[in-house]
Amino acid sequence: VGGSGTDFAMKVKQNPVDSFFYVVGHTNSSGAGGMDLYFTRLSPDRGSARGKKYIGKRNFEHGNDFCFTENNGYFLVGGTMSDSKGYFDGWMVKIESEYFKEWEKSYGGMKDEEFMSGFVDGDNYVLGGFTLSSGEGKSDAWVIKVNKKGIIQRERTFGEEGDDRVTRMIQTKDGGYLLLGKTNSKGSGGYDAWVLKIK
Repeated sequence: VGGSGTDFAMKVKQNPVDSFFYVVGHTNSSGAGGMDLYFTRLSPDRGSARGKKYIGKRNFEHGNDFCFTENNGYFLVGGTMSDSKGYFDGWMVKIESEYFKEWEKSYGGMKDEEFMSGFVDGDNYVLGGFTLSSGEGKSDAWVIKVNKKGIIQRERTFGEEGDDRVTRMIQTKDGGYLLLGKTNSKGSGGYDAWVLKIK
């Protein structure tokens, strides 16, 4: 899946409803700016692409993760440079079943943010990544919960004096969240694998 430029596939999931494989990533082969989010589905028999969606503006947009939502919709998470308050902002895009963009929102402060993971939690969406705009160190793990309109319900940062980032998240059976990522605030050597359980 790609074109004449640079293309990154960041996440793939199979939809239990139609059995297609859905892929999110970013590309400069097509789209509006330097790098755009792309979202496509692949047929389960031959892997052929069946419809592509490019989302982006004049600068850079990244697509890092996605989830299936109610009514066969999707929400996509990543980062955007086009409408950011700082250099890069965390970014969420909600699209409907026919790839029509319902809404998009960016989140962040005066420095860099990016979402790397997301999932559905009841009537809310949980997004995780990193922020340089707030917290304790160079970058901190960043988790926010938003409602179905993208309005923040809760926001937390985790980290110490170094570089701490969330790369993946899952919801646990007790209703909490397990964060996976990397840190150089503690441990030996450069970066260490980081696992954090939160409520």
